[in-house]
Amino acid sequence: MNRQKVVGKVGKFNICLRPEHLTSHAGTVLLHDFAQRLGLERLLDEELRVKTRERGYGEGQAIGGLVYNLILGGEHLSDLEGLRGDPGTQELLEAEAILAPTTAGEFLRKFDMGDVQDLQRVHLRLQQRVRPH
Repeated sequence: MNRQKVVGKVGKFNICLRPEHLTSHAGTVLLHDFAQRLGLERLLDEELRVKTRERGYGEGQAIGGLVYNLILGGEHLSDLEGLRGDPGTQELLEAEAILAPTTAGEFLRKFDMGDVQDLQRVHLRLQQRVRPH
C-alpha cells in the first residue's frame, strides 16, 4: 500500500487524499508528447521573432498556449481563462502558466506578414522531420 494516510474505507477500497490534479483534457497528453518529440516549441523559438523583449513567454510557449486553447474547444481568447484555472491541464501540458487573454491579444497584434511567412517556414521544417517516419 502507498504511504498516503487512509481517511476512510468503503467496501474493499481505502479512501485517501493525494495532492494530484485532475482534468477533463487527459487526451491532450498524447498531442503534447508528439509536439515535444518534434521539438515544436524550440523550432518556433528559433524561427519567429515576434517579440521585441526577451522577458515573459517565448514565441513557442505563446503559440503553444493558443493552439491548445483551440484544440480543447476554445473559440475566443477569453477561453484561455478556462485553461489558466485548470491546474491538471497545466500539469499535463507541462506549462507553468498559460497566457492571459490580454497577453495573448497583445502577442497576436504584434504579428506582421513577415511573421506569417516565418510560420510557413516552421511548417516546412516540421514536414521534413515527419516525412522520414
